[in-house]
Amino acid sequence: MSRRAILTILLVPFVFPLHAQAQERLTGTVVASWQASRDYRGAVTRAAVEEEGGTIYVATRSGIYQSKGERLERIADRSGDEGRVVLAPGGGLYAVLVPGTHAQTLFGVEVRTLPEGSAVPLRPMKEQPGGYLGVILGFRGNLIVTVAPLRNWEGTEPPFLFTFWDRDGSPRGSVLVDDHVNPVVDPSGKSLLLLGRKSASAYNGDGKLLWTREGRYRSGAISSGGSVALLNPAKDIRQVVIVRSGGEGNAVTFPTPVHQLVLPTEGSGGLVIGDRGRYFQLDLTTSRFREGRLPLRERSYIFDADYLDEKTFVFGVLHPADESLRKGWPRGTIVAVTSQGRAVFLRTFELGDAIAGEPSIDTTWRSGVFVGFTRGTTIVGRPANQ
Repeated sequence: MSRRAILTILLVPFVFPLHAQAQERLTGTVVASWQASRDYRGAVTRAAVEEEGGTIYVATRSGIYQSKGERLERIADRSGDEGRVVLAPGGGLYAVLVPGTHAQTLFGVEVRTLPEGSAVPLRPMKEQPGGYLGVILGFRGNLIVTVAPLRNWEGTEPPFLFTFWDRDGSPRGSVLVDDHVNPVVDPSGKSLLLLGRKSASAYNGDGKLLWTREGRYRSGAISSGGSVALLNPAKDIRQVVIVRSGGEGNAVTFPTPVHQLVLPTEGSGGLVIGDRGRYFQLDLTTSRFREGRLPLRERSYIFDADYLDEKTFVFGVLHPADESLRKGWPRGTIVAVTSQGRAVFLRTFELGDAIAGEPSIDTTWRSGVFVGFTRGTTIVGRPANQ
């Protein structure tokens, strides 16, 4: 993910519609803000900042929108009532999932470069059924992977065929996976990590196996073309294993359960997300870590996190209605902090009946801005002193 600064065309005045908690001091700049129903239709599934930071894309299940100054302009629609679109992190490319004509059929997949590229179909290989369960996109379409079931069309049982593609619709390679897996994408789009019930395996953009590590892992992160990974074992939820090129790995134990792992595009550090607003900066070389706590007074749980640059982290945070955690999550905060723990951006949202997936974060390395989004609101944020 290469990243830089936003164009002045987006530096426009507006009325920010989100509630901010009185006890928290607002900091940073909201460069742009868009609302569901007013500026786009449906709930946001992803937003992306392009490499130069001057263009923002917002994706809902049914369409893609592009920033035009203070407005969003719809530039793509899904195919049919059951179709949907999938936006790549960092923009650059999106996929359209085209539904079949019968109930028991899979999706067809077309990819298009942004903003106005022609449709390129990804045609199923001979050994698979006529369609896909879905598609995985890496940064700016550097990674394009379709997933097809081989046993039944519902995809309830393995094996599955993972096919790696070029943008011109040519297959680069394929992998037969005899397991249920969770995919994790390298932030640069150069490799793919598959977390299964028995092992974790890393592949490059051609589908070539880079390494495999036995064991079941709850979460993971991969970077540097697949040469660096963090894995959280299912048998020890406080532990993180630092893996380099599939080597033996070095295990580090943390003082809280691990909920998320994040690696930047480049560098020798990683973020380990713990419980109740605690996070840890992990040095991959020394295996030492430094704890940080969100600079928020309200009880907080980190839902999403990403790097803006080497020294700035952005968090999407949820606040529970009560101590029991059973009465919902009515508020969320987007906060950016420096590696020293200083808040450089802070806004709190009223979420209503919050669902998983908000507030979410999307960044592009060193662009200077990030996108934060909930079901109903999308903002472009710029930390103070950026």
